[in-house]
Order: sequence, then C-alpha cells, then structure tokens
Amino acid sequence: ISGCSPLLVTFEDQSLNKPTSWSWDFGDGIFIPGGPNPSKIYLTPGKYTVILAVTNASGTDTLRIREYITVHPAPKTGFAADDTVGCFPHTVKFTDTTSQITGYTNTTWEWNFGDGATSNSQHPTHTYTASGNYKVTLKVTNDKGCSKAVSKDSYIKVSSGVVAGFTKSAPNIC
Repeated sequence: ISGCSPLLVTFEDQSLNKPTSWSWDFGDGIFIPGGPNPSKIYLTPGKYTVILAVTNASGTDTLRIREYITVHPAPKTGFAADDTVGCFPHTVKFTDTTSQITGYTNTTWEWNFGDGATSNSQHPTHTYTASGNYKVTLKVTNDKGCSKAVSKDSYIKVSSGVVAGFTKSAPNIC
C-alpha cells in the first residue's frame, strides 16, 4: 500500500455475506465495476483514498479508507560534465543535477562511466585512459528507496590525439 511510482497494488476483497458485484474507486475519482480482486498501477505520486462498494440481494455497502495508498516519486535524475571531449588521459568532473523533491532526500548515487569504472560519489571526477565514445549512467535513490537512472549515449568522447610524424628518404640516384 506504499511504494515507488509506478506502484502495482492488487486489492483483495474481504467483504462478508457473499457480494455479487463490486465497484472500486482507486482514488482517481472513477468508479470501476469489476471483480473482487482487481489490480491497479499508480503512476502519479500522491496519497489515494480507496472506496469499495459491494452489493448483494440485501443491498449495498461502501467502505472508504482515506489516504490508503501512498505513492512516492522517484528522483528527477540528471547530470552534467565539465568537459565532454578531449584526448586521453582525459579527466572529467561530473555534477549531479538531480532535482530535490520536497519531503524527500536523495541518499545514494551510482555512476557508471562506460569504461568499466563506477563511483558512488555525488559529484565524482573520473579519468578516461583510452580513446572511445563513452555512455555515462547515473542512478539516484531517495530515502524512500525510489530510484531513477538516466543515461547519455556517447556523452564522453575521448581520442588519442594527433601525432605528427615524418620519414627522411634519400633521393633516387641513377
């Protein structure tokens, strides 16, 4: 009844006296006729009041539980780098730009720099030691255990640089 968006909740009817029909309101204001054990996916963070109306030959009864379901938001993860193109060894300072959601605290950061290296620092610095185009991923988790990852393909571009060279050759003498 509490978790991160998207939250799948399966409801189980525990009504007495053998209902013959069920009408559910999952907190979004729309009554849905259905069976005794429906499922609902909550996408939008918030608190939801759930209403169940059951009917049998004797009449109808309704149960309302206020703020029964709590859906927590995932962080709005984002990041930036100070220098996305360079020659190796190329050192990049990454900055977590994840939005702080009111009432929640971001607690963990999981960086993958695309070259096999990782970090759990909020604002890490990483040195790339080989040429290539690197996908960078950041996953941020908040104090409710909700997380979201964002990736940027080919975000860091590292080259070996230009190497000048020449050869000396003797002129042909006949």
